[in-house]
This record gives sequence, C-alpha cells and structure tokens, in this order.
Amino acid sequence: LQDLQLLTDVITSHGVPSRTQPVPGSQQVQLYFSNPDLVWAADYPRPRFGQGAFSSMLQAVHRRLTGTTLPNAKWFGKPHPEPYRIAEQLLAQQAVRLGLADAAALAAPGQLFSSIFAVGDNPAADVRGANQAGPPWVSVLVRSGVFQGAGNDAQDPAHVVVADVAAAVEAGLHRARSSRWHSMR
Repeated sequence: LQDLQLLTDVITSHGVPSRTQPVPGSQQVQLYFSNPDLVWAADYPRPRFGQGAFSSMLQAVHRRLTGTTLPNAKWFGKPHPEPYRIAEQLLAQQAVRLGLADAAALAAPGQLFSSIFAVGDNPAADVRGANQAGPPWVSVLVRSGVFQGAGNDAQDPAHVVVADVAAAVEAGLHRARSSRWHSMR
C-alpha cells in the first residue's frame, strides 16, 4: 500500500507530496504506465497480478478520493498500438540494413511484410493488441503461460493457437513459406 499512498500523494499535490493542497496554477504530474496487463505468468502455478492491477487500484482510489478520473495518465505496452508500430519500424530498418528492402519502405513499414507474428500467452494483451494492430500482424496464442485453456480464447481469439513457443515458431515458419517476405530471401 506504500506505493499506492505515495503515488496518490504525488498526483493530488501536483508533484510535491508535502503540500496539503496543490499550488494554484501548478502543473499536474504526467503519469506513465509501462504495461496494462492485469495478470502475467510467473513461476507460481497461477497467474500473478501485473501493473494493470496496480493502475486499476490507483484509478479506483483516485476516483474515490477526488470524484474524478486519473489525470494525465498514459498507458504503453500491449494491447496499445505503440509497441506494434515501433516493432514494424525496427523490422523495416533491419530489412533495409540487410539489403532486403530500400529506404522508401521506412515510410510505410507495415506494408513491407506479408506477416509479422505476435506470439503471446495473454489473450487480453498479446492477442488483442496484435488483432487491433491489423495486417500484417498475426496473433499466435500459446497455452504455456497465462492462457491454459483448450481451444481459443472466446473474448480475444487468436489467428493461431499452439501449445508453446516452439510450436509457434513452427507454425510461423510453415505459414511464411509462401509469403512475400520468404520469397525475398
């Protein structure tokens, strides 16, 4: 609870926790969350709370104290679009460095690839993010982490569901054999 208390103090005081009230006209604190995952897989047999659980608690406490939503909060990480756009850009830069594409491809990096496989174990983060990113992203759900169910996830269904990461690589290689990217090699 110490982290929750400290952040609440910082947010409600506009960055100076020792103040009882923010100075009029002072700037509100910009708050960044690196990952919205509610749960994640760890060595423990059941999923553990992630930063998404903490941000949900902070939002609920802030709403109860102030009657308002959490100001100036920004979430990064899956399922938000930023990680997918950054990955597309980095993959396009690598293709240019390898001589597989010309520099013009950097203007629209997602169009360079027929498929980019997003492999993950969390339907609400990994699969939802890849599906929302759209083509060329292909969501691959593995059953070796947060998701342990049979079949596909009902709320956030993946394009491909496999047992583990090794099977995801095999599925990606199988699908890529007929793709534009594979034929460029």
